[in-house]
Amino acid sequence: VGFVAYAVNMSRTVPASKYANLVIYASPAQAPHFDLARLGGAGRVTSAVLGKGPAVVNWFQSTCVACQAELGTFAAVADAERAKVHFLGIDVNDPSQSAALAMVRRARAEYPVALAPGVASINLATRFGVGDLPATVFVSPSGRILGEVLGKVPRSELFNLLDNLAAGRPLDS
Repeated sequence: VGFVAYAVNMSRTVPASKYANLVIYASPAQAPHFDLARLGGAGRVTSAVLGKGPAVVNWFQSTCVACQAELGTFAAVADAERAKVHFLGIDVNDPSQSAALAMVRRARAEYPVALAPGVASINLATRFGVGDLPATVFVSPSGRILGEVLGKVPRSELFNLLDNLAAGRPLDS
């Protein structure tokens, strides 16, 4: 009982992050290079988009219920914030490209969406630090992976995180 009381008291005095699912990387790694097919269209999506200023990469799959729930919000925020931050979607190892394309169209996502099929997509996701879906990764203007939100990102939190990213502040400020 004494330990539980101590733990409860400590949890009240230790500052909590504003963003429950935000993981900040202590030693930001350089975002890996990639060259992927564009979902539903001709052309390629490359890592070059990450070197054009601050960027956000949203990892999803059409079979992921949380991804389905989040994508519309992500697309709306991306539309509102595109002047400050570059947006990229990566459909990772999806069993149905047509379902993924339909999901992206329903969400009205106007940013580039790459198709990352097969085992290689898992390797790419791992190099970005992504372990589960959905995941939203924040990349500095110099191409360093600053952190990620694991799971669905609430709209207001996404706006705040993007403001911090665009201003060069720590994500959790």
